[in-house]
Amino acid sequence: MAGALYPSDRFQAATCYAALCSQYKDAAASLRAHKLVIELVQSMVSPSLPLVERYRNISAVREAIDAAVAAAIEAGDPTLALLWFEHGRCIVWGHILRLRIPVDELRSEAPDLAAELDDVFGQISDTERIVDMPYRTPGQIQAVYRYGDLVDRFDDLVSRARQLPGKEAFLQPRTLEELKETTALGPVIAVHVDKARCDALILQHGRDDVLHVPLPQLTLQSAERMRNFIRRSLTMSGTRAIRPSVQRQLTSMGPSLSALWTRVVGPVFAALGLSQSESHLLPRITWCASGPLALLPFHAAGIYNGKQKFKAFEYATHSYTPSLSALLSAYRQSLAPVHAEHTIFIASQPATPGQIPLPGTVTEVETIQRVVGASKLSWLNDTDATAGAVLDQIGQHSWVHLACHAVQNSEDPMESGFLLHDGSVSLRAIMRRTTLGRNALAVLSACQTAMGDNNQPEEAMHLAAGMLMTGFRSVVGTMWSIGDSDAPVVIEAFYSYLMRNAGGDSRQSAHALHHAVGRLRESVGEENFTQWVPFVHYGI
Repeated sequence: MAGALYPSDRFQAATCYAALCSQYKDAAASLRAHKLVIELVQSMVSPSLPLVERYRNISAVREAIDAAVAAAIEAGDPTLALLWFEHGRCIVWGHILRLRIPVDELRSEAPDLAAELDDVFGQISDTERIVDMPYRTPGQIQAVYRYGDLVDRFDDLVSRARQLPGKEAFLQPRTLEELKETTALGPVIAVHVDKARCDALILQHGRDDVLHVPLPQLTLQSAERMRNFIRRSLTMSGTRAIRPSVQRQLTSMGPSLSALWTRVVGPVFAALGLSQSESHLLPRITWCASGPLALLPFHAAGIYNGKQKFKAFEYATHSYTPSLSALLSAYRQSLAPVHAEHTIFIASQPATPGQIPLPGTVTEVETIQRVVGASKLSWLNDTDATAGAVLDQIGQHSWVHLACHAVQNSEDPMESGFLLHDGSVSLRAIMRRTTLGRNALAVLSACQTAMGDNNQPEEAMHLAAGMLMTGFRSVVGTMWSIGDSDAPVVIEAFYSYLMRNAGGDSRQSAHALHHAVGRLRESVGEENFTQWVPFVHYGI
């Protein structure tokens, strides 16, 4: 008797069936096949699998989801396409975010169950680190058995939670109605890239359906070229490597930004009816992009030369999100009452052992002191900024500003973190100190905190997205290294706007960054892209 098929065998068979249906233009059969593929995705990236295996499966899963989204669009169902698009965001570590908010919502009704879920999830996170260490690491075999037991226990707790009244959808994928809540911030734009077709799917406030905008001038190949051109330009200019200042003008980025406007941003703005404006408070939009577009600066798209000039920053205030669910979670947290007074914790590292000195970080903090007032700051500098001390402070303040070196771990994103005097503070450690609803704003004045990973761009493996996952509602980061002379300009204008124009409301941080980058752009010139483009906003 033949044995049962492994999940990978079933997944491969389903994807082949879906591809065959698509090849013969059978839309109805194709959707049925792709729905089966989507149902099997979780078995390929389940938390019960070792992290290494989950990453090994990503490419096949990603390609299958992209094909499913394209098929749904081809069949004239943009709503299904958007839900499937969201299913593919942050596959490996998105379960972290999917857990935190529902568990927090569970506390009032079943506090013991919520606490147990927290505890088991923390143990799973710790144990998988040992499981994924090199072969024959001491304690690894025991960790493997323990990991399986913890996952079974976690699944049992989830089942118990779903038996509670009104919690039947606990930890289930978000519905369209839930995702539409985020449109209170402004339009949310999902840009999908596939070898078959490319499209934008837009959620708008007051609109029940999903607006579909075909992008016929965009292809997977052209998206990869735009990403590679910008990547090559940054490599040539040295801005992907940490250095004290950025002085060289990046002339080759202009054509890529022009192509991004022509192929994506321009058509989307036309569909939304957006126009250029000199208003100080532009409409807010949020981008969520797939594939190679996940690493591109939509806020800088534009045609900067010629008789007619189009610049994305003149149409809207731009923000980003690694997934629509992440934006929804941040938005729901923001509905809590806003306190007028905020205390800011700042950690600065002008001379981290083993790293290039960053003397400008002290100047940066002094700038914040002038704007906000020293009485509202808690500052740890240099040798005082130890990992333990920084973690303690992060848990006590709603705003956090980290001026230091950072490191990204592409194999285990939750081990990405910030380099301090006596070691590093990882996202995993920060997540255990943050409190949902309390931690409002994180400013990451560290190099390349929103750079992402070229091999797995959609996993959003950078610190800006990671801080959103740990519980912060708004995050400011940089896509590449920034100049010592540029950071103080942006930081001063950013905090000045927040304190004076926004009354200390961090929900206006996207507009504050838009204003601050505008100040820098006026100072350095629009076409000095390396200096003003890297500053980005994530969340609400």
